[in-house]
Amino acid sequence: MNLPSGRGGSLPLLQAIKKCPLSVAVVSCLMAAAGVLGIIAQPVRFWTEHRFESDMIWAGLVSAAAAVSGMYMLRGINWARWLAMGWIAFHVALSFFHAWQQMALHGVIFLAFAYFLFRPEVQAFFRLKKD
Repeated sequence: MNLPSGRGGSLPLLQAIKKCPLSVAVVSCLMAAAGVLGIIAQPVRFWTEHRFESDMIWAGLVSAAAAVSGMYMLRGINWARWLAMGWIAFHVALSFFHAWQQMALHGVIFLAFAYFLFRPEVQAFFRLKKD
């Protein structure tokens, strides 16, 4: 990560946020935050439960996918947008095994992601960047 230059420069992440549509910035920040919190939660869970379960690894990997997706969507990388859609689709599929309210909530979030990440002006933003 580049440090700010002495002549009014800013961090690359801040520059990326300024250039991307607001809806992408919001979804990206939510994804990155959810991913980082999920990554942190796994060691905390291990320390509090004092036992290792294999789902901790899977949960950590899914969380890492969310964090990566959020960071790269800010930069306009198209595969990160699809990774975000896959991430929330995975959660919709998982919620089929839980209460219907959880499935409905994840379904609504999936639809919101699709709306905010695939509008014409957003598609133009992702088309400008080459993977």
